[in-house]
This record gives sequence, structure tokens and C-alpha cells, in this order.
Amino acid sequence: MTADGRREKLSDIEKAMHLQYAKGRLKAETIYGELWLIDLKTRGETCLRKKPDVSAPKIALADRFGRHWQTDSYGNNLRITDKTRNARLLQLWVSPLARRPLNALHVSPDGNIWAGGDFGIIIINKSLTPKTGKGKAERPYIRQVVAMRDSVLWGGYSPTSLSPSAEIRDIPLPSDCHDITISFSTPHSFQMSPTQYRYRLNGGAWSDWDTDNTIDFNNVTYGDARVEIQAKDMFGRISEPSIVHWHVSYPFYLRWWAVVIYILAMVWLVSGILRWRTERLKKEKEKLESIVRQRTAELSETLADLRQTQKDLVRMERTATAGKLTQGLIDRILNPINYINNFSRLTTGLASDLRADIEDERDNISPDTYDDCDELLTMMSTNLQKIEEHGVSTTRTLRAMETMLNNHIGKLTHQDIAPLCRQVTDVANDYYKTDLAHCGASVTVSVPETEVPVMMHADSINRVLLSLVANSVHSIRKKYDAAPYRPEISLTLRRETGEAVITVHDNGVGIEETIIGKVFDPFFTTKPTGEAAGVGLYLTRELVQDHHGTITVESEKGVRCEFTIRLPLSNQDNTTSLPQP
Repeated sequence: MTADGRREKLSDIEKAMHLQYAKGRLKAETIYGELWLIDLKTRGETCLRKKPDVSAPKIALADRFGRHWQTDSYGNNLRITDKTRNARLLQLWVSPLARRPLNALHVSPDGNIWAGGDFGIIIINKSLTPKTGKGKAERPYIRQVVAMRDSVLWGGYSPTSLSPSAEIRDIPLPSDCHDITISFSTPHSFQMSPTQYRYRLNGGAWSDWDTDNTIDFNNVTYGDARVEIQAKDMFGRISEPSIVHWHVSYPFYLRWWAVVIYILAMVWLVSGILRWRTERLKKEKEKLESIVRQRTAELSETLADLRQTQKDLVRMERTATAGKLTQGLIDRILNPINYINNFSRLTTGLASDLRADIEDERDNISPDTYDDCDELLTMMSTNLQKIEEHGVSTTRTLRAMETMLNNHIGKLTHQDIAPLCRQVTDVANDYYKTDLAHCGASVTVSVPETEVPVMMHADSINRVLLSLVANSVHSIRKKYDAAPYRPEISLTLRRETGEAVITVHDNGVGIEETIIGKVFDPFFTTKPTGEAAGVGLYLTRELVQDHHGTITVESEKGVRCEFTIRLPLSNQDNTTSLPQP
């Protein structure tokens, strides 16, 4: 505000909370933690800090008495530094403020403390505070003891001295009294920080501190009971315990003569049970003999089931033999296919040579003959190219079938999977560096610092992870070629309850919702037929299942794709072997 009463705007900084002026410059701190320096002459602004200094105290004050006052960065935990012997007493005075968030603090010349916050303004007058940092809070008085919610056993004052009491002993109660309510309070109350109370019954654990000054005891047991009550004032001082003691009479059915009757009745009952049990054992014997006969008949049926199982095993062996036969047929088919592919390439080269010879003799033959020869050679080249493409595709499919037949793993050993994840990331970044550099991306890895032990075959898991990363690289490359963007590929390992969870994530083209349920089927692929045979994800799932794990996929078309592998954790140094298919 100028001298003539006009308001003038200094800066566009919003929500400034703390201002400090010195030597023609103004420092302004916003509620977001930004710190700006404004030159009042040039109106220039300089950002000194973009983020809040979380370690800096919200309030730091040195008063005229040489004491230093300081809070944490949120205005809590007010602390005083004073070299005099009154430091502990001062800390006791402001202990109620230490439990409240403060926004402002001021120490007046008369020594009173002014504190401001969301609660308003509080003034601590030192003349009303405790004169010493030692001692205890005032002992609470027993105000009322009520039985069964209507019978007042203690009204707050002794009938002889008409004075309040902190101890009441030997209150007699009848056996049908099951509910007792005790009310209590201290001689003084504090509005800024109400007095808190806690209690314990028969020397047990103390209850939590609470401002409630009434205790209800339900289902009171027979015999003696002792309740101790303590108070804690606003300065954190704890009082000596007040005591209430009562005795509930035992009912007639718990007297000594009743117990003797119970014992005699129990002896008679036990003897009757023994006689009944003897008869029951005889019947159980007959029943067991019947069960033995029944189990013998069931055993005969089990033997018949075993014979059927033997037949099934023989059939499975025949199926395995058929698999070997199929593998032999694949080898027999691959040889002629390779001949077809090789001769198609050679014939393509011969056609090129023939075309060159015809070009050399073009002047010596008629135009019609030259055109016919050129057309025939073009058709031959096209046909040979198609033969070679289909031959290569057939070879890829046969190789995939051969891989499926040979899909097996060796022994599973106890290993840490975290180094393997790092190794897969390094290999992928090196092997696909051309595609990754084209897209401006890299494969990132996140693994825990601690060991993640699983039972695994390292080469098989390495194949699984590299296959998933390869699919991610193809996905981001395809999306980047359509429209440049910021691609991401990440491999994450984390521990969950009893499991090691591996996630391969990318933000490539994703998988359509209509086909996501088929990605693990054999010979199904989202790539062109000439690029893939469609067994990669199928083999990946088989290898994960051979490790007693699971693999799932989540995807949004054009947004992301995420494969999650879950393998059981292992804490034993042993090896296991899975059966070969």
C-alpha cells in the first residue's frame, strides 16, 4: 500500500503464507513450499526453491531472554533450548502446545507465551503454571459408586468428615449384583487439554488414556475386586492411583456343602458313563468287524481300478511312441522341404541369368518373342518366390512342432532369480539395441535388494523372459512406426506371500480383447504367418507350469500389455526333477 493509500500489486505469486522483508527485498513462501525473492525496486522475481524443505522447522524463534523455540516442519513437537536450569520447567509449561500444530509463536516482554494455530490463540501465563518441573498430578477423587445402575453405594463424601475421598475399601455387595459404575474426577479441570484417566482391575494391564471419567463393570465376578484409577493432567504428570475395593458374596450354590453334593453326583454320573461305555464298546467291536468285511470288498474294487490304471499307462506309453514317430516324420519331411527351398533359390538365380542373356540377344530376336520370354520369366520368378515363401513357412511350422515335442526341462535347483532378471535385461538391451535405439527406448529392471529364492531351471526361465521381452520390443516397434511416441518396457520382480512375482510391461500396440484368451494356444499368433509359427507363448506357459507356476496376461488395445508370472518361493537347498514329456 503506497503512502497515498493506493494498493499496488507487487507479484503474481499465489497463496503466499510467510513473508520476510530485508534491505529492499521481500522473501515469500507459498503453501506449496516454493520460496521466491522479490526485488521491490525492479519488481524482479527469483525462485529460490521449488519444493518445500521438509527438514526445516516451521517455527524457529529466539526470544529476548536468550531462549530458542523450535518446532518440526509441520509445527508440532515444540522444543525449548535454554542454558539455565529452568529449561525443564519451561518445557513442562509448553507441553500442551507440543501436542498441537502451531502456525505462530510469540514471547511477550512479561514472559507470557502467545501461540496461534487452527485452534485460535492461546496465552500461557507463567503465574498460573506449576512452580516446579517435578511432582505428580492431583489424585482423582471417587465421586460416586453405583450398583445395578440404581443403588448409590458412595455419594462422593465421607458421612463422618463430609470430605471427598480417593480410597474406598470393603464395599459389601450381594451375590445378585453384577453391574457396578464408578465416577471420578480431579479437583481441577483444564479446557485446553482435558485431564485423562486410566484404570486397571485386580493389578492387570492398564487401560488406554481417555477423558471419560466413568467406568462400567458388567458381569462382576464373586469375591474380592480392586480397581486402581490414575489421572494425567495437561502437563503430562501422572497421579498416584485412587482405589476402590469391593466384595461380592458367593451364592448358596457355590458354598462348601453344595460343592460336596456336586462331587457325589459326579461320582455317580461317571460310574454310569463307564457302564454305558462298556456296552458301547461291544457294539463298536461288532461294527468294526462289519467294516473290515466291507473294506475287503472295496479292496477288490481298488485292485480292479489299478488294473485299469495299468492299461491307461500302457496307452500313455503308446501315445509317447506316437510322439516319437511324429518327430521322425518331421525329420523326413524337413529334408525334401529344404531341397525345395534350396532349388527354388537356385532356380531364381538361373532365371535372373537367363533374363540377362535374353537382354543381350534382344536385337537378334523378334519383339513378340522377347515379350513372351520376358513375361514367362516374370511369372517364373513370381512362382519361385511364392514357393520359397511357403517352403520357409512350412519349415518354421515343422521346427515349431519339433520344439513342442522336445519341450522339457532338467533338474530344478534352489537359486536366486533376481540376478537372472538383471542378466535378461542386459542381454535384451544388447540383442535388440537396433530396434530399441530406433524407438528411443530401453528395457528397465526393478528387483529387490534381498534374495528371492525359487526352485528353477535357469536356462528355461531365461528363455521365458527373453521371449516375453522380444514380444514387447516387437509391440513398441510396431506402434512407433505407425506414430512416434515415448515407448516403455519394464521387467519387475517383487516378493509376495509365498510367491515370486515377475511382471513384463510395455506400452505398445497391446492385444485385442477378442483374442486375448487365445494367445497361449499352440500355432496361434498375432504376427504375420511369415514372421512367426505361433508357439512362443504356448511354450512359455508350458515351461512356467513345469516350474509349478502360473502366467497371466492383461492388455488394453493400443495402450499397454502386461504378462505376470508367479513362481513359488523356496527356502530349502535341494534339487528336484520333473518328469519328461
